[in-house]
Amino acid sequence: MKVNFQIYHYWRSQCAMKGEKMRQEIDISCWDRRQHFEFYSKCATPHYCVAFNIDITNLLKFTRKHGISFYYSLIYLCTQSLNQIDEFLLEIQDDRVYKIDRRVPCFTDLKKGASSFHMVSLPCEGDIVEFAKKAREESTSHPLPVDALEGMGEPQIIYSCIPWADITMCSNERDYTDPKLKDDTAPILVWGKYVERDGRYMINMTLDVNHRLIDGYFVGLFVQKLESKIQDLEE
Repeated sequence: MKVNFQIYHYWRSQCAMKGEKMRQEIDISCWDRRQHFEFYSKCATPHYCVAFNIDITNLLKFTRKHGISFYYSLIYLCTQSLNQIDEFLLEIQDDRVYKIDRRVPCFTDLKKGASSFHMVSLPCEGDIVEFAKKAREESTSHPLPVDALEGMGEPQIIYSCIPWADITMCSNERDYTDPKLKDDTAPILVWGKYVERDGRYMINMTLDVNHRLIDGYFVGLFVQKLESKIQDLEE
């Protein structure tokens, strides 16, 4: 797999500069989540997964009409939804909490005929059609190696898909020897193939979050926002 490292390292440096300017520290002493944060901070691995079904019928119609990738389009809507919830825009560093401006999608992708995936990362900008087209270009022209996302400057949302199976749950790999593991706040979203049920198309998603920052309430809020965005798409 050929990687344009010159473009990649330039983009990475720009993200790092931008991320530094856009980060604002939260005063934990008067933070309304202080008690929950301190409680879950005692856990070595405070991450948990939640699985749920999403009706993607309207999104499927939309992507077929516009000739764009369903996968990229769902990534766009998920990213837009998460970036509208303040709790998903928090990061932890050395037990200090920071508010960030946005997260960028970083996702696995597979070239036709390949069996090993590559990574793709780009800002979630423009409308859904523009993003889907840009994501296709990035995946084709600037695929990243699997370890390229380590140390990237801008905060991420990690995406993956297993389109060959109707999965009901997906756990994620963790380095339990990493002393900074509990500071990992990047949400991880995984889904399988969509299936038809009573004339509607459904897909199962798994969302992995850090309980130091995210309770089930905010997972539910994300689901509501995503469902609303799918429903509001013009057919």
